[in-house]
Amino acid sequence: MKILALYVERTLSMVRRIQAPFSVLSSRAHAFSFMQIPTFEPGHASGYDVTVLPNWVLSDEEREALLSASHHTNFLYDLSDLDLLQKSTVRDTMRLCRYVTVPNMYMQHEVEVALPGTHVAITPSCMDIPYFMTGNTSPRASSPCIGCVGPYDWHLVKDALYEVKMHSPKTVFLGDAGAQEVLGECITRVNLTVESYPHFLHSCLFGLAPIERARGQELLWVHEYGLLCKPVIQRRGNVLAEMRQLLFDSSYRSECGQLAHKEAKQHSAVLLADQYLKVYRKLLPILR
Repeated sequence: MKILALYVERTLSMVRRIQAPFSVLSSRAHAFSFMQIPTFEPGHASGYDVTVLPNWVLSDEEREALLSASHHTNFLYDLSDLDLLQKSTVRDTMRLCRYVTVPNMYMQHEVEVALPGTHVAITPSCMDIPYFMTGNTSPRASSPCIGCVGPYDWHLVKDALYEVKMHSPKTVFLGDAGAQEVLGECITRVNLTVESYPHFLHSCLFGLAPIERARGQELLWVHEYGLLCKPVIQRRGNVLAEMRQLLFDSSYRSECGQLAHKEAKQHSAVLLADQYLKVYRKLLPILR
């Protein structure tokens, strides 16, 4: 079984769902590989049993090329950004693929509702431990930093953040565009890239990941903090009290970080990659 993943740029999603598991499987003598390309052409998939398209948004010309190639090649769409499902162009692309993989049951249900009759399977996002360990080489931040990144419900912690900022003005809340949109001036914007992300995690004392109700959020964001021994608050109990204790009680923070690290190791690519192999072997009769 020869499987190829095509991608335009190396993103965090691509690292979590393609590079990490495929690299482990390749090291175990399985024929998994990936190729970075600027645009899709039918010849790219030639000679492979399955070609994976992770979160691809194809142009009209590329979809025509995919339509032509789909008559004699098996394509699989890997969806990890639920917002993409709202794009008609992406749904059209997924219809041309023989199978769709997603990170969790919530997203599986959403795809099945949006595209009735589509074959959908779950493959877990996982961590490449050596990649995240590169963050440990960065210098420590001069001010206490708290991470606010990922697809979470930031309004749930807004009052607590402003209270902490009022009484501890040196505390820095580092956030992405989604967090800044909700939390405003309290957030210092960070531009997360594949190269900068491990160093961002290392700079944080701990992270926030507030969830009001399950909407298919990738919990791997939480475990990535944990891999570097950083605890995460997921809106349980008194958020303000928990933040204060993690900020000012280093022994408590260390204890929580060690527990987070123990849990995070269960989500490494080395432990989860075989689940990809099981899914692809199960799909092969359908794909053919």
